[in-house]
Amino acid sequence: MAGLTDEDIREIDRANAADTRAAVFIHGPGKQEGWDAWRPLFDDNGYVSVTPGWTTDPTLIDTARTDPDALASSTVQTVTEYYLELIGRLNYPPLVVGHGFGGLIAQRLASEGVAAATVAIASWPIAGVPASTLSASESTFFSTEDIATLDTATVDPTRAGRGPLLLIAGADDSTIPAAASDAAYALQSENPDVTEYTVIPGRDHSLAFGDGWREVADTVLVFAQNYAAPKQH
Repeated sequence: MAGLTDEDIREIDRANAADTRAAVFIHGPGKQEGWDAWRPLFDDNGYVSVTPGWTTDPTLIDTARTDPDALASSTVQTVTEYYLELIGRLNYPPLVVGHGFGGLIAQRLASEGVAAATVAIASWPIAGVPASTLSASESTFFSTEDIATLDTATVDPTRAGRGPLLLIAGADDSTIPAAASDAAYALQSENPDVTEYTVIPGRDHSLAFGDGWREVADTVLVFAQNYAAPKQH
């Protein structure tokens, strides 16, 4: 790993200087700016929001955005390792929140035991989620070949120390149908730590952003305050 970007190092330093828990937000092939509305909400509630990039490679996101096949197991591992390095520099285990591909990375980080609590929103599938759950929609993003590739991005749902996990799905999501999140919840529920699941009616894959984002953010904030509250001074 080639280290962290200067901007991400500044974000870590800011969180550590505040001597409180960070809320680390992980984006998918979209831009980091998608979390801009969330940041003041969590900052105002005692966290320090951190929105890192994927790696030090500025071309990785653009490549993934134009070529979904580029998000192979090697990319999943590369991004996971980047976040592991970043989280390892924080003073306290963070709250980790991911959307889409970021939700898959968030669950991998939880499996590594580095998060105080984890939220995966409309998450890409973890290993063991049947491909049939993703073909439930005519416009699903994934082919059977995609699932075979992503299945190598193994998340161990039974691993001790995973910490509390919240899965959120949009009832009208045609990219990651709720059936896929149902299956992920069944797998993650095998873990002895708290596992919660919420399906939000009338919301599609962009449920964390745009109109209606606040309902999702408030759901995440309540979960976070229950299981990974900011450090009390």
